[in-house]
Amino acid sequence: MRQVKLIKASWWMGAILLPALSPLLHSQERQLTVHLASGREFTAHVDTRTDDDKLWLRFSSGGGNLLRPIAWERVVGAELDGQKVKLAELRGICENLKSRAPAPKLLPDAPVLAKAIPQSPAPIVTSIRIDSWLANWDADVETDGIMVQLQPLDENGQIVAVHGVVEVELFAAQRRKYHEAPQSGGWMTELMQRWTERIEPVQLGTSGILLRLPFAALHPEFNREVDGWGLVHVSLAVPGSGVFEQSQDGVRLRNWSPVRESMYLQNGQRFFNTERTGRH
Repeated sequence: MRQVKLIKASWWMGAILLPALSPLLHSQERQLTVHLASGREFTAHVDTRTDDDKLWLRFSSGGGNLLRPIAWERVVGAELDGQKVKLAELRGICENLKSRAPAPKLLPDAPVLAKAIPQSPAPIVTSIRIDSWLANWDADVETDGIMVQLQPLDENGQIVAVHGVVEVELFAAQRRKYHEAPQSGGWMTELMQRWTERIEPVQLGTSGILLRLPFAALHPEFNREVDGWGLVHVSLAVPGSGVFEQSQDGVRLRNWSPVRESMYLQNGQRFFNTERTGRH
């Protein structure tokens, strides 16, 4: 009978203690203060590493955590929320207080303010500039055609790279029958040759775009029926910008050579037999 009373008494005491300890047992975010036999005192969180051998305290500082193991026998006192904890109950309370170290809070990246870099509009061609000259680009002695330097320009006079189609026309006076042009002694200025080229931005150099335009069947070096001077007309069509034109007069089509002119008057030839040409 007495044993039954003791059991009932223990049950009632447990019923009384549990409500009193419930605040101590259900808060894993609270910190425990322990007093050691050495006189030192620590207040920290109870870490999940705590077991029957050691009490592990976790100290949080900034973004890191420091762990300290303490042998149970070194603990001589403990407090939680200002209330003393009996040493006999300390392990049970710590079992309920155990918590893992919180994951480090990652600060959101500072918003990168995309600088609105003003996109300057693509340069627009407003005009073209040209230069033309007689040229020889192979190993023989006669000239081969004309070189045209083309410069597409924006409103500031700067060279710009473009896609487009360029057409080059060469006008020169040619000898015709006298009655066809009696006022000019039988000479008639007309289209001698036309070239059409597609141009791309990669062709642009520091001085513009260079076009190598060979003479066709009518070659001034071998045909005295063509005058030694001509006019070059260039037309550049740029999609989205328009068509731009420029002309250059006084382009030499045959180099001045007193010796060759004299030879031509003598035998109708401008080159010596020892000279290599592409039209012999």
